[in-house]
Amino acid sequence: MGDALITTIPNILLTVKTADCLPILIFDKEAKVVSAIHVGWKGVIRKFTKKVVLEIVDSLDIKPSLLFALLGPCICSKCYEVGEDVKEILEKEWDSFSDLLIPSHKEG
Repeated sequence: MGDALITTIPNILLTVKTADCLPILIFDKEAKVVSAIHVGWKGVIRKFTKKVVLEIVDSLDIKPSLLFALLGPCICSKCYEVGEDVKEILEKEWDSFSDLLIPSHKEG
């Protein structure tokens, strides 16, 4: 699904290790909070990043509009194939998601 680290302690380095998943850094300079998130497609479906943001907002009483997010590199559609089952799950969650999916012309 995903995992995340959150800290308000100055000079603490947070890291996440990814292969094909998306690394996300969320921070608020004024509140001095930072989060490092690792999320795959299952985490996207389960809205894991939203849950992390809500945890930060609720526990530290921060306005969501003050948070910044940085997205790191992840695998692209040319290098990652999913089955019809995953396609259906993604389209069920987001109507416009099908515009992002490229059909494979490979057999099997």
